[in-house]
Amino acid sequence: MRGAQLAKLVRRLVVEGVVDADAARDGRITVTDLSRSNPVGLVCLDGGPEIVVKGGTIARDGVDPVPAELAAYEWLGMSPDTARLAPAPLLAVAGATAVVSQWLPGAVSLHDALAAGANSGENLIAEVGRMLGVLHRARHGLRRLAIRRPWILDVPAGGMPVIALDNDPASRLIEALRQCAPLLATIASVDATWTPRTMIHGDIKFDNILVAGERMLFVDWELAGLGPPAWDLAGVVDGLLVPACIQGDCKMVDAAYVAQLAEPAVAAHRAAAGPEFSPSLPELAAATAARLAQTATQLAAMGHDCPDAAAGAPRVLAKAAELADRLVSQPMPAAACAL
Repeated sequence: MRGAQLAKLVRRLVVEGVVDADAARDGRITVTDLSRSNPVGLVCLDGGPEIVVKGGTIARDGVDPVPAELAAYEWLGMSPDTARLAPAPLLAVAGATAVVSQWLPGAVSLHDALAAGANSGENLIAEVGRMLGVLHRARHGLRRLAIRRPWILDVPAGGMPVIALDNDPASRLIEALRQCAPLLATIASVDATWTPRTMIHGDIKFDNILVAGERMLFVDWELAGLGPPAWDLAGVVDGLLVPACIQGDCKMVDAAYVAQLAEPAVAAHRAAAGPEFSPSLPELAAATAARLAQTATQLAAMGHDCPDAAAGAPRVLAKAAELADRLVSQPMPAAACAL
């Protein structure tokens, strides 16, 4: 189905004049499917990458990605500081049914950049924190933004995420989550304290961060909206923890370990945004537990496409539960709450 969707999008790009019609007729246009939860294609002319097109179907998390992403790009474009955080979209195609952006030569995901060891991992993580600080301190046009809540926050009240409907591995993982009282309590605490403080990306994970030379960019903005900075920073900790969780060699996860992993990002975030936007350690640790639970559900849902990821999902959930158990059973004294 995605191949057919991408073909329709490319045909629309020809009609819009973005893709050369003669090149398309001559077979000089190829499309590489980069889809994960959304249909995404890399359009190449004569073998060289040209543009990325992201198209318009409801994603597995229930979000229609294109209108939400276009709204985020419109907000980002209101300030030069925030516009630099993302690739500039070239246009909205066919009544906001696709987002088209320029391909960034040499771009790799932060996950791949860290694995390659091409730069100091700590410096890369600090740069993510700085960029999030720029995003979170921006005050322009906030009234135009929708409030966003992660879908994992609905689970303690009995909600079943869209991603888990008709997906046995994901629904089984949600049922396992519901058997863990400390994790349910921790996710409920994140929900109870969720405030629309500022613009957040909403889906910070290392596959959504591109490294292109000296430049770093955030992509996949469809979950962006108003929320607390702690959720984006929890995504950084999640990105550092999940690979080790999947491999089964992650050390014990408690608030102290969250603080250790987050320190480069949090320090750079505080320098860019100011202390008023820095989360406390209990807030960040609770958000990290909830974020790990959400990631575990997403990994479980990938069973058909990525068996290794699905196999690692219970281990990620176990670390979320481990962290939540320590947060509930060993509350931190006030003196230890600052990051």
